[in-house]
Amino acid sequence: MAYKMVFSLNAIGLLLLVEYCTCDLSVHEMRGNLYKGGGRASELDFDVNSVYVSKELRPLVLSGDRLRSDITASDVALCFAGRGKYDQFICPEEDVDSNAKSYYDLLSNADTKTYCCGEEDEQYCCTKAEFEALKSSLSTGAIAAIVICSLLGVVVMGLIIFCACKFFCLVKQRPNASRPMGPPRFGSPYQQPVPYGSGGGFAQPQPMPYAPPPPPPMAPPQMY
Repeated sequence: MAYKMVFSLNAIGLLLLVEYCTCDLSVHEMRGNLYKGGGRASELDFDVNSVYVSKELRPLVLSGDRLRSDITASDVALCFAGRGKYDQFICPEEDVDSNAKSYYDLLSNADTKTYCCGEEDEQYCCTKAEFEALKSSLSTGAIAAIVICSLLGVVVMGLIIFCACKFFCLVKQRPNASRPMGPPRFGSPYQQPVPYGSGGGFAQPQPMPYAPPPPPPMAPPQMY
């Protein structure tokens, strides 16, 4: 029973390990494939006023409270972090080039922080070079995660196989307690089993039946 429990726990641990590694790798892959480290904006994001735009950036992006007509919404990268009542924002938040005449002028400048870096819900604005460096480190982390998960998987599988072999060996060596046992042997031929239903068990040994001694031999007749 103990080995069965260990086997089950190892199997559960292996499943959890696979799920954790899969989720961890999917996070690395997702962050690498997102648009500029964030998400692509849509017209609806601006129509419902769900995006934070700094005061310095607002003239280049918005016309009133709507997205400017010369900007395609999908070209705008949304970063994810709390900004007051907002949970997403547009970069750059500050240090906006005063010579820029449009949002696309900012995008064409490699030194402008128009990318999203950092963990989800804690992102910040960064340059393209900073974003590429972060993406490279994430790729290295993903490779390390693959190696570690592979090694742990081998160890867990080895434990499962060892426990299974140990369990089956013990089962094979254990005497078969379920095999029916025959009636005990008794030395006396007069000890017979008691019929079923008469109290159970076996009758006590009985004494040998008494037989009278044979008569003495007859004397031969005497001749006169």
